Amino acid sequence: MTPRTLLSLLTLATGCGEAGLTTFNLVPSATITWPASGAQVDPGPLTLLGTVSDGDHTVDQLAASWSVGGAVVCDGLTPDDQGQVRCDVTLLPGETDATITLSVEDPDLAGDLARVDVAISDPWATGELGDGAWWYEGPHCALPDFDATLGHPSLTLAADALDVDVTTIQTWPVDLQLRGTLFLALSQATFTPDQITAIEAYLEDGGVLVLVGDNTSLFDPTAFNGLLEALGVSSRFDPAAPDLPSQQALRVNPGHPAVTDVQVASVTSPGALLPGGPEDALARVDPVPVVIAAEGRVVLLADTELLTRDTGDHAVLLENLLLPW
Repeated sequence: MTPRTLLSLLTLATGCGEAGLTTFNLVPSATITWPASGAQVDPGPLTLLGTVSDGDHTVDQLAASWSVGGAVVCDGLTPDDQGQVRCDVTLLPGETDATITLSVEDPDLAGDLARVDVAISDPWATGELGDGAWWYEGPHCALPDFDATLGHPSLTLAADALDVDVTTIQTWPVDLQLRGTLFLALSQATFTPDQITAIEAYLEDGGVLVLVGDNTSLFDPTAFNGLLEALGVSSRFDPAAPDLPSQQALRVNPGHPAVTDVQVASVTSPGALLPGGPEDALARVDPVPVVIAAEGRVVLLADTELLTRDTGDHAVLLENLLLPW
Protein backbone atom coordinates (compact mmCIF):
# COMPACT_ATOMS: atom_id res chain seq x y z
CA MET A 1 0.00 0.00 0.00
CA THR A 2 1.45 3.38 -1.02
CA PRO A 3 1.65 6.28 1.46
CA ARG A 4 -0.83 8.22 -0.67
CA THR A 5 -3.41 5.37 -0.51
CA LEU A 6 -2.92 5.01 3.27
CA LEU A 7 -3.46 8.74 3.74
CA SER A 8 -6.67 8.63 1.72
CA LEU A 9 -8.07 5.77 3.82
CA LEU A 10 -7.20 7.52 7.08
CA THR A 11 -8.87 10.69 5.87
CA LEU A 12 -12.04 8.72 4.90
CA ALA A 13 -12.14 6.97 8.26
CA THR A 14 -11.71 10.22 10.13
CA GLY A 15 -14.49 11.79 8.10
CA CYS A 16 -16.87 8.97 8.90
CA GLY A 17 -16.04 9.28 12.57
CA GLU A 18 -16.70 12.97 12.55
CA ALA A 19 -20.04 12.56 10.80
CA GLY A 20 -21.08 9.59 13.03
CA LEU A 21 -21.84 6.05 11.88
CA THR A 22 -25.46 5.27 10.97
CA THR A 23 -26.89 2.48 13.16
CA PHE A 24 -29.86 0.28 12.30
CA ASN A 25 -32.35 -1.10 14.84
CA LEU A 26 -33.31 -4.68 14.12
CA VAL A 27 -37.05 -5.29 14.12
CA PRO A 28 -38.23 -7.82 16.76
CA SER A 29 -40.09 -10.95 15.74
CA ALA A 30 -43.33 -12.49 17.09
CA THR A 31 -44.61 -16.02 16.48
CA ILE A 32 -47.83 -17.64 17.74
CA THR A 33 -47.22 -21.27 18.64
CA TRP A 34 -50.72 -22.06 19.92
CA PRO A 35 -53.36 -22.19 18.61
CA ALA A 36 -52.44 -22.85 15.02
CA SER A 37 -54.02 -20.83 12.26
CA GLY A 38 -57.21 -22.52 11.07
CA ALA A 39 -57.58 -24.55 14.25
CA GLN A 40 -61.03 -25.23 15.73
CA VAL A 41 -61.17 -24.45 19.43
CA ASP A 42 -63.91 -24.96 22.00
CA PRO A 43 -65.59 -22.13 23.90
CA GLY A 44 -64.20 -21.68 27.40
CA PRO A 45 -60.68 -21.35 28.80
CA LEU A 46 -57.85 -21.20 26.26
CA THR A 47 -54.13 -20.62 26.80
CA LEU A 48 -52.43 -18.58 24.07
CA LEU A 49 -48.75 -19.36 23.54
CA GLY A 50 -46.12 -17.53 21.53
CA THR A 51 -42.47 -16.52 21.33
CA VAL A 52 -40.72 -13.21 20.65
CA SER A 53 -37.10 -12.36 19.87
CA ASP A 54 -34.87 -9.45 18.90
CA GLY A 55 -31.39 -9.40 17.38
CA ASP A 56 -30.15 -6.36 19.27
CA HIS A 57 -32.20 -6.35 22.47
CA THR A 58 -32.55 -8.87 25.26
CA VAL A 59 -36.01 -10.41 25.62
CA ASP A 60 -36.58 -8.68 28.95
CA GLN A 61 -36.44 -5.37 27.08
CA LEU A 62 -39.38 -6.36 24.89
CA ALA A 63 -43.06 -5.78 25.61
CA ALA A 64 -45.71 -8.15 24.25
CA SER A 65 -49.49 -8.08 24.12
CA TRP A 66 -52.28 -10.39 22.97
CA SER A 67 -55.62 -9.54 21.43
CA VAL A 68 -58.63 -11.64 20.50
CA GLY A 69 -61.18 -10.35 18.02
CA GLY A 70 -59.56 -6.91 18.13
CA ALA A 71 -59.81 -6.59 21.93
CA VAL A 72 -56.60 -6.57 23.98
CA VAL A 73 -56.74 -9.42 26.50
CA CYS A 74 -53.16 -9.40 27.86
CA ASP A 75 -51.01 -6.28 27.70
CA GLY A 76 -47.50 -5.24 28.74
CA LEU A 77 -46.21 -8.78 29.08
CA THR A 78 -42.51 -9.42 29.64
CA PRO A 79 -41.28 -12.61 27.94
CA ASP A 80 -39.55 -15.28 29.97
CA ASP A 81 -35.88 -16.11 29.51
CA GLN A 82 -36.66 -18.16 26.38
CA GLY A 83 -38.80 -15.40 24.89
CA GLN A 84 -42.06 -17.19 25.54
CA VAL A 85 -45.26 -15.27 26.30
CA ARG A 86 -48.59 -16.75 27.33
CA CYS A 87 -52.06 -15.44 27.98
CA ASP A 88 -55.06 -17.20 29.56
CA VAL A 89 -58.37 -16.15 28.00
CA THR A 90 -61.97 -17.36 27.90
CA LEU A 91 -63.75 -17.71 24.56
CA LEU A 92 -67.48 -17.13 24.81
CA PRO A 93 -70.08 -19.46 23.24
CA GLY A 94 -71.92 -17.98 20.31
CA GLU A 95 -68.82 -16.65 18.58
CA THR A 96 -68.05 -18.48 15.34
CA ASP A 97 -64.50 -17.31 14.66
CA ALA A 98 -61.81 -15.05 16.05
CA THR A 99 -58.56 -13.43 15.01
CA ILE A 100 -55.80 -13.81 17.60
CA THR A 101 -52.76 -11.54 17.44
CA LEU A 102 -49.47 -11.36 19.33
CA SER A 103 -47.61 -8.06 19.09
CA VAL A 104 -44.11 -7.21 20.33
CA GLU A 105 -42.30 -3.88 20.63
CA ASP A 106 -38.70 -3.02 21.51
CA PRO A 107 -37.47 0.09 23.39
CA ASP A 108 -36.95 1.91 20.07
CA LEU A 109 -40.65 1.35 19.22
CA ALA A 110 -39.94 -1.11 16.43
CA GLY A 111 -42.46 -3.92 16.46
CA ASP A 112 -43.92 -7.02 14.86
CA LEU A 113 -47.38 -8.60 14.74
CA ALA A 114 -48.26 -12.29 14.41
CA ARG A 115 -51.80 -13.35 13.56
CA VAL A 116 -53.84 -16.55 13.43
CA ASP A 117 -57.50 -17.06 12.59
CA VAL A 118 -59.36 -19.77 14.49
CA ALA A 119 -62.87 -21.22 14.37
CA ILE A 120 -64.79 -21.45 17.63
CA SER A 121 -66.82 -24.65 17.77
CA ASP A 122 -70.51 -24.63 18.59
CA PRO A 123 -70.98 -26.88 21.67
CA TRP A 124 -74.48 -27.80 20.47
CA ALA A 125 -73.80 -28.21 16.76
CA THR A 126 -75.24 -31.36 15.19
CA GLY A 127 -72.56 -31.63 12.53
CA GLU A 128 -73.49 -33.90 9.63
CA LEU A 129 -76.26 -35.81 11.38
CA GLY A 130 -79.60 -36.29 9.68
CA ASP A 131 -82.76 -34.45 10.69
CA GLY A 132 -85.47 -35.92 12.88
CA ALA A 133 -85.44 -38.49 15.64
CA TRP A 134 -85.34 -42.20 16.40
CA TRP A 135 -87.90 -43.57 18.86
CA TYR A 136 -86.51 -46.90 20.05
CA GLU A 137 -89.00 -49.05 21.93
CA GLY A 138 -87.39 -52.34 22.48
CA PRO A 139 -86.86 -54.37 24.48
CA HIS A 140 -89.16 -52.56 26.91
CA CYS A 141 -91.03 -53.48 30.05
CA ALA A 142 -93.72 -56.06 29.35
CA LEU A 143 -96.23 -55.60 32.14
CA PRO A 144 -99.86 -56.50 31.31
CA ASP A 145 -101.83 -53.68 29.72
CA PHE A 146 -98.79 -51.40 29.74
CA ASP A 147 -98.21 -49.38 26.60
CA ALA A 148 -94.51 -48.80 26.11
CA THR A 149 -95.23 -46.25 23.39
CA LEU A 150 -96.55 -43.75 25.96
CA GLY A 151 -95.31 -40.36 24.93
CA HIS A 152 -94.90 -41.32 21.31
CA PRO A 153 -98.23 -39.91 19.98
CA SER A 154 -97.58 -36.48 21.47
CA LEU A 155 -94.04 -36.58 20.20
CA THR A 156 -95.26 -37.47 16.72
CA LEU A 157 -97.82 -34.65 16.71
CA ALA A 158 -95.16 -32.18 17.80
CA ALA A 159 -92.80 -33.50 15.14
CA ASP A 160 -95.48 -33.14 12.44
CA ALA A 161 -96.05 -29.52 13.46
CA LEU A 162 -92.32 -28.87 13.19
CA ASP A 163 -92.01 -30.83 9.93
CA VAL A 164 -89.62 -33.24 11.64
CA ASP A 165 -89.63 -36.97 11.02
CA VAL A 166 -89.79 -39.42 13.94
CA THR A 167 -88.90 -42.99 13.02
CA THR A 168 -90.23 -45.67 15.38
CA ILE A 169 -88.07 -48.78 15.63
CA GLN A 170 -88.15 -51.96 17.69
CA THR A 171 -84.73 -53.14 16.53
CA TRP A 172 -81.46 -51.28 16.91
CA PRO A 173 -80.80 -49.01 13.90
CA VAL A 174 -77.88 -49.75 11.64
CA ASP A 175 -76.80 -46.09 11.51
CA LEU A 176 -77.75 -43.82 14.42
CA GLN A 177 -76.33 -40.82 12.56
CA LEU A 178 -79.31 -40.78 10.19
CA ARG A 179 -81.30 -38.94 12.91
CA GLY A 180 -80.28 -36.08 15.20
CA THR A 181 -82.08 -37.27 18.35
CA LEU A 182 -82.32 -40.78 19.81
CA PHE A 183 -85.18 -41.45 22.25
CA LEU A 184 -84.77 -44.63 24.28
CA ALA A 185 -88.23 -45.38 25.65
CA LEU A 186 -88.42 -47.44 28.84
CA SER A 187 -85.72 -49.85 27.69
CA GLN A 188 -85.32 -52.85 30.00
CA ALA A 189 -82.63 -55.02 28.41
CA THR A 190 -78.97 -54.41 29.21
CA PHE A 191 -77.28 -52.45 26.46
CA THR A 192 -74.60 -54.39 24.63
CA PRO A 193 -71.00 -53.16 24.26
CA ASP A 194 -71.65 -52.56 20.53
CA GLN A 195 -74.72 -50.46 21.33
CA ILE A 196 -72.78 -48.42 23.92
CA THR A 197 -69.93 -47.85 21.45
CA ALA A 198 -72.44 -46.73 18.81
CA ILE A 199 -74.07 -44.29 21.26
CA GLU A 200 -70.68 -42.87 22.28
CA ALA A 201 -69.82 -42.21 18.63
CA TYR A 202 -73.29 -40.74 18.08
CA LEU A 203 -72.86 -38.28 20.95
CA GLU A 204 -69.38 -37.32 19.74
CA ASP A 205 -70.88 -36.56 16.32
CA GLY A 206 -73.41 -34.19 17.91
CA GLY A 207 -76.38 -36.49 18.51
CA VAL A 208 -78.78 -35.98 21.40
CA LEU A 209 -79.71 -38.95 23.60
CA VAL A 210 -83.01 -38.79 25.51
CA LEU A 211 -83.75 -41.52 28.07
CA VAL A 212 -87.48 -41.72 28.84
CA GLY A 213 -88.45 -43.42 32.11
CA ASP A 214 -91.59 -43.73 34.19
CA ASN A 215 -92.62 -44.18 37.80
CA THR A 216 -90.98 -47.15 39.46
CA SER A 217 -94.16 -49.19 39.78
CA LEU A 218 -93.94 -49.66 36.00
CA PHE A 219 -90.31 -49.13 35.13
CA ASP A 220 -87.10 -50.75 36.33
CA PRO A 221 -84.24 -48.32 35.55
CA THR A 222 -81.42 -50.84 35.93
CA ALA A 223 -80.64 -50.97 32.20
CA PHE A 224 -80.73 -47.19 31.86
CA ASN A 225 -78.48 -46.65 34.86
CA GLY A 226 -76.01 -49.18 33.50
CA LEU A 227 -75.93 -47.30 30.21
CA LEU A 228 -75.41 -43.97 32.00
CA GLU A 229 -72.50 -45.43 33.95
CA ALA A 230 -70.92 -46.77 30.77
CA LEU A 231 -71.27 -43.35 29.12
CA GLY A 232 -69.66 -41.60 32.07
CA VAL A 233 -72.85 -39.70 32.93
CA SER A 234 -73.23 -39.17 36.67
CA SER A 235 -77.02 -38.65 36.80
CA ARG A 236 -79.21 -41.68 37.44
CA PHE A 237 -82.83 -42.78 37.48
CA ASP A 238 -83.96 -43.25 41.08
CA PRO A 239 -84.98 -46.91 41.58
CA ALA A 240 -86.70 -46.10 44.88
CA ALA A 241 -88.67 -42.98 43.93
CA PRO A 242 -92.02 -42.80 45.75
CA ASP A 243 -95.23 -42.19 43.85
CA LEU A 244 -96.30 -38.61 44.49
CA PRO A 245 -99.52 -36.74 43.80
CA SER A 246 -99.69 -34.31 40.92
CA GLN A 247 -97.46 -31.28 41.42
CA GLN A 248 -95.74 -28.77 39.24
CA ALA A 249 -92.11 -29.20 38.26
CA LEU A 250 -90.25 -25.92 38.17
CA ARG A 251 -87.16 -25.41 36.09
CA VAL A 252 -84.16 -24.63 38.26
CA ASN A 253 -81.41 -24.38 35.63
CA PRO A 254 -82.20 -22.57 32.38
CA GLY A 255 -78.72 -22.98 30.98
CA HIS A 256 -79.25 -26.12 28.91
CA PRO A 257 -80.77 -26.33 25.41
CA ALA A 258 -83.19 -29.05 26.54
CA VAL A 259 -85.08 -26.58 28.72
CA THR A 260 -84.73 -23.30 26.86
CA ASP A 261 -87.96 -21.31 27.47
CA VAL A 262 -89.43 -24.15 29.56
CA GLN A 263 -90.95 -22.70 32.72
CA VAL A 264 -93.38 -25.28 34.10
CA ALA A 265 -93.95 -28.98 33.45
CA SER A 266 -96.62 -30.86 35.37
CA VAL A 267 -96.57 -34.59 36.07
CA THR A 268 -98.69 -37.07 38.00
CA SER A 269 -97.02 -39.74 40.15
CA PRO A 270 -93.69 -39.23 38.41
CA GLY A 271 -90.57 -41.24 38.55
CA ALA A 272 -87.51 -39.42 39.79
CA LEU A 273 -83.88 -38.75 38.95
CA LEU A 274 -80.71 -38.53 40.97
CA PRO A 275 -78.82 -35.69 39.27
CA GLY A 276 -75.06 -35.79 39.17
CA GLY A 277 -74.80 -32.27 40.57
CA PRO A 278 -76.86 -29.13 41.17
CA GLU A 279 -76.07 -27.86 37.69
CA ASP A 280 -77.65 -30.99 36.22
CA ALA A 281 -81.02 -30.65 37.98
CA LEU A 282 -83.07 -28.91 35.30
CA ALA A 283 -86.56 -29.40 36.68
CA ARG A 284 -87.87 -30.64 39.97
CA VAL A 285 -91.04 -30.97 41.98
CA ASP A 286 -90.76 -28.81 45.06
CA PRO A 287 -88.98 -30.06 47.07
CA VAL A 288 -88.47 -33.42 45.33
CA PRO A 289 -88.08 -35.27 43.06
CA VAL A 290 -85.99 -34.07 40.14
CA VAL A 291 -87.84 -34.94 36.94
CA ILE A 292 -85.56 -33.58 34.20
CA ALA A 293 -81.77 -33.77 34.24
CA ALA A 294 -79.14 -33.33 31.58
CA GLU A 295 -75.41 -33.66 31.20
CA GLY A 296 -74.04 -32.45 27.89
CA ARG A 297 -76.02 -34.15 25.15
CA VAL A 298 -77.67 -36.73 27.40
CA VAL A 299 -81.14 -35.83 28.70
CA LEU A 300 -83.04 -37.82 31.34
CA LEU A 301 -86.84 -37.59 31.54
CA ALA A 302 -88.18 -39.19 34.70
CA ASP A 303 -91.63 -39.82 33.27
CA THR A 304 -93.40 -40.28 29.95
CA GLU A 305 -95.88 -37.62 31.02
CA LEU A 306 -93.23 -35.03 30.30
CA LEU A 307 -93.94 -35.86 26.66
CA THR A 308 -97.72 -36.31 26.81
CA ARG A 309 -99.05 -33.35 28.79
CA ASP A 310 -100.74 -30.47 26.98
CA THR A 311 -100.24 -28.07 29.88
CA GLY A 312 -97.30 -25.94 30.89
CA ASP A 313 -94.40 -25.83 28.46
CA HIS A 314 -94.41 -29.44 27.31
CA ALA A 315 -94.70 -28.43 23.66
CA VAL A 316 -91.62 -26.23 24.08
CA LEU A 317 -89.75 -29.12 25.69
CA LEU A 318 -90.63 -31.39 22.77
CA GLU A 319 -89.46 -28.78 20.28
CA ASN A 320 -86.17 -28.43 22.15
CA LEU A 321 -85.62 -32.17 22.02
CA LEU A 322 -86.54 -32.55 18.37
CA LEU A 323 -84.70 -29.64 16.77
CA PRO A 324 -80.90 -29.29 16.45
CA TRP A 325 -79.07 -27.51 19.26
